[in-house]
Amino acid sequence: MRPVSVLLLVSLSAAFVLISARSEPKPEPKCPKNQHWEDRGTACPKNCQNKDALIKCTADTVAGCFCDKGYVFQSGESGPCVLIKDCPKPPAPCPKNMTRELDCIPCPQYCDEKKNKFCTAMCTPPKECYCKRGYVYDNKNKCVLPKDCPKK
Repeated sequence: MRPVSVLLLVSLSAAFVLISARSEPKPEPKCPKNQHWEDRGTACPKNCQNKDALIKCTADTVAGCFCDKGYVFQSGESGPCVLIKDCPKPPAPCPKNMTRELDCIPCPQYCDEKKNKFCTAMCTPPKECYCKRGYVYDNKNKCVLPKDCPKK
């Protein structure tokens, strides 16, 4: 056999091996309950917090486990998937001059200065409503500006 023929035969054999190796499908990774694998899934999956929102999302795709139809992530972009109807209900809105939105819950301040105590602000997501910055609790536990406190 000529050297060119041998080189051609070796090249064709190598190409066949590479093509064969590429064409074998890789097994999909195992996903948790109520999820399936996607090679090109959205980078902005729905969750209980954004299930009803219109989300501006990158066109980039990501590979990973995604919720089955009718399910959303309980929170964030991964973790357990729950039926949309089983998402926790959002809390009721806070009363006037109250919020849940600050990063840290400030120490409560009262119109009655005797109730004001030393405390450490808590930096956890609040579950309960509390006075917005600059407001204090009056004697009925309503949030008012200090200038609107009842006169003694």
